[in-house]
Amino acid sequence: MATFSEEVLDHLLSPACIVKQDLSLTYFNPSMSTFLQLPPRKIGGAKIDELIHISDSFWSDQKKLCQENGHSISEEKDFTLNKKDYSFVFRMVKISEDEFVIFSNDFSVEKTLHSKYREQVNLLKESHQQVVQADKVRVIGELSAGISHEINNPLTVASGNTELLGFALENENLEEQRSVIEQCVTNIDEALNRIQSIISGMKGFLHQGSEDKKEYIDLKKVVENSLNLTQGTLESGKVSVEQRIKADSPVILGNQTRLEQILINLIQNSYDSLRDTEVKCPKITIELERDFKKHFFYLRVFDNGPGIKAELQSKIFENFFTTKEMGQGTGLGLSLCRKIAEDHQGTLDYIEQKDGALFQLSLPVIEVSSFASNDEIFSKLNDVNGKKILVVDNDVTILNLCQKFMEPTNFIFIGSTGGEEALDVFDKYDVDAVVTDLNMPGVSGKNFVSRLRKVSQNVPVFYLSDSSGLEQYQKDREELNLSGMIVKPFKAEDLIGVLTKELSK
Repeated sequence: MATFSEEVLDHLLSPACIVKQDLSLTYFNPSMSTFLQLPPRKIGGAKIDELIHISDSFWSDQKKLCQENGHSISEEKDFTLNKKDYSFVFRMVKISEDEFVIFSNDFSVEKTLHSKYREQVNLLKESHQQVVQADKVRVIGELSAGISHEINNPLTVASGNTELLGFALENENLEEQRSVIEQCVTNIDEALNRIQSIISGMKGFLHQGSEDKKEYIDLKKVVENSLNLTQGTLESGKVSVEQRIKADSPVILGNQTRLEQILINLIQNSYDSLRDTEVKCPKITIELERDFKKHFFYLRVFDNGPGIKAELQSKIFENFFTTKEMGQGTGLGLSLCRKIAEDHQGTLDYIEQKDGALFQLSLPVIEVSSFASNDEIFSKLNDVNGKKILVVDNDVTILNLCQKFMEPTNFIFIGSTGGEEALDVFDKYDVDAVVTDLNMPGVSGKNFVSRLRKVSQNVPVFYLSDSSGLEQYQKDREELNLSGMIVKPFKAEDLIGVLTKELSK
């Protein structure tokens, strides 16, 4: 008659068995026989490491742990049996001086489903990137006539000045022609630079493979590049453009190409609407301002066209919805633009107004976006070495450089472009060290640190400046309790070295 332990094993739906010191089986449940696909006569007396081979020492190691602690639980182990892959967790329990019970949990199905899920997610991600790229190609295609016009204009200038340069060089007295030659060279140089700027903008916009890369960017540059690519189209349609830039240092953490994709789509949609409805004196306005209370930048594109009908406003962000004729629109532009905005912790909305169409792109300011983007990195806070470093500099290239230098370390980077915003960040978050540019517009580095010291006397602060700031650093070192100075240009080891040394004290 089976013992109580054996009766328990018989009711389990997963493989289980009892083994002796030499790991040979003295009992096994029906599930074990089914799993091994072997008749009972070939299982009884066989050793577990021969029936289920994980590694040469796996079962002996489990037995050793079981003898020491009374039980042992393995990590998830992958193995192959009868040409089929499995993933099991094994538990061994000591039931006497000479016997052990082995239980098993089969995670093979879950692991397979998880792998398939990951494959599907990766496939969807690749498909999304292909759709994004296709939309960029579509946009460039729609703008091609205007871009061609934009390139032809400087080409005409360069060609004409080349001809004038040839005439000037035919003169025997070149000194008399110096001013003409210099002016021709200047005009040709400007024309070629304009062409290079347009082509570079196209190449950057169409570049594939960097959709996920985010860095600190100036939204004014996004507006400038977007208008460079659409200028020819707008001029050919006699559409005037007004810029209302109301924000100083509009820096965010984002992907410049993808944000340009939003703006170009919005400009192109406005242009199409103005052209199709034959609006007199067509005009597009681009407005950029900052909401200091909500900590957002608002980038707005609005026109003086007929706007969007009320019954269509709730549908315009749906996939494949378009008001254009068959073959003239994919219906993906605005839905992709909204997705891009959401990827930047922002929103894209249609704002109903009396006249024209108004779209508003809302993006968090640099301090909010940089902190939000580090959600994954905040797992480092569980590590005693995970320190938050606030870097204050109005130059986005310096912020991007510092962020890159800190990526492989345990430091958590938080960027800010000005003293006022940095003080707000310091007030909200437990910052471990501060690196501040000495020469900033608005609140200078010294003034920023002076106000910071009213809040905290002990947080380490480092000046960041070229060698001309050394004298100022010497004056302020004791008064402001400065921990040191990082001299521009600097390398990764310079920045990481001083922070590591200071924070390890």
